[in-house]
Amino acid sequence: MSRPLPLSGFCSVIVMALISFESSPTWAVTHVINVSFLGFSMPNLIIDPGDVVEWQYQGGGPHTITSGTPEQGPDGLWDGSIDAFHRTFSRTFDISGQFSYYCNNHGDTGIIQVSGTQCTITGPYAVCGNSTNVIFTAYPFPDDGVFFSWSLIGDGVIVGPTNAASISVTAGGAGSFVLYMNGLRYGQPFLATWIVFVNSLPGCVISGLNVLQSDTSAVYTATVYPGGGMVTYGWSITGNGQILGQTNQPSVFVMAGGEGSLNLTLDCIRYGCPGQCQKTVTVIAPATCAVSGQNGLVQAQISTYTGVVTPTGGSVTYSWTMSGNGSIFGSTTASTVTVVAGAPGDFTLGLQFIRNGWAGSCGKTVTVAVARIGVGEDVGHTLRLLPSPNPFSSQVDLHFDLDRDTRVALEIFDLQGRRIRTVLSAELPIGQHEAIWEGKDEQRRRVPPGIYFACLTTQGGRSQIVKLFKSR
Repeated sequence: MSRPLPLSGFCSVIVMALISFESSPTWAVTHVINVSFLGFSMPNLIIDPGDVVEWQYQGGGPHTITSGTPEQGPDGLWDGSIDAFHRTFSRTFDISGQFSYYCNNHGDTGIIQVSGTQCTITGPYAVCGNSTNVIFTAYPFPDDGVFFSWSLIGDGVIVGPTNAASISVTAGGAGSFVLYMNGLRYGQPFLATWIVFVNSLPGCVISGLNVLQSDTSAVYTATVYPGGGMVTYGWSITGNGQILGQTNQPSVFVMAGGEGSLNLTLDCIRYGCPGQCQKTVTVIAPATCAVSGQNGLVQAQISTYTGVVTPTGGSVTYSWTMSGNGSIFGSTTASTVTVVAGAPGDFTLGLQFIRNGWAGSCGKTVTVAVARIGVGEDVGHTLRLLPSPNPFSSQVDLHFDLDRDTRVALEIFDLQGRRIRTVLSAELPIGQHEAIWEGKDEQRRRVPPGIYFACLTTQGGRSQIVKLFKSR
């Protein structure tokens, strides 16, 4: 199992209460280990209980004498240093066992074996956070007349008896712990230690679209935390969709099926510890649209067209365009649009929409015919509307001719295509007529200076538009 960063040092005061290194009997022997750029002069040393080991500085820069191993880190039994100013470091070993140490600056290693009962511990080097019933076993040699006494320091707790060869441990959330087996064999002490890393259970988040349209695809990506380390990925899907391509990468390619929903699941493993996250994605039916309104107009006629998006509801944005013999009058971003027909021929209205993040489009082609004076067949005259004065400040006279009796409407619009005022709506006889617009809206409020449009429409569908300039 891969392991994260080494364990940080534990409180040596607690450890020293477990074993004594501070005194030695008069018959004890002092063993000298020289330390230089070549490493430790006696990397494997066998001594008797009560003997003293003294490390002496012989150059090569500062050195540490740290109990433990470079792979697992310090085990908390001791930590000393020597250099040109502090040339020696010594410890008394009066408990049997095998003690590893290393130089944290250079990586050199050594072992001190104190004769007598030797003991090894078996169990995992690393466990997942909150793991339960993790078994560790001590194997003393010789194994007769042995009394066991376990203790633990760090992110875990011993569950159950501590005086047997094996113990059960429940790990904490994350970090590490050290196990100490302080044993006695016929009254003579021996010691073994074991360092265990506790890897936190990974979490993850899946990022990507919350809504997909049927028969469309999207990429979803998982972020596993804590970051770093060796991570394996396993994607699966249920519901109305399928995964296309590999399922063992941080990202996955998804194709939506029919309307409904799909559920993405990621099972990840980091440092051997499992994690899982999910994401539910709504699958919507493809949106379509249609443009409703008149199929044919005459020159200068104003008409309104509406975009109908199906299914209804949701968040919809609109964008209208026009090509051909006509122009859009006012806003192009609402569900309806006002157009003015141009020269005879046709024009095409285009609508681009976005519903719930998904785009679509539709259009409509409208025929533009020649405007007639009357309802008869006389095509030699056009309907005329003449403003005077233009520009105007307070009011404008609007003159027009009718070739027969008909119903007419005379309306004023602003630049956004909004109707400001209906000046006239009546049945009128043949002949010349005049109407006055006093520069006010339907509520009789004076409108601001700017550009306006006067539109004269007859019952037969003929119309005439002129531009008005209102000054201050």
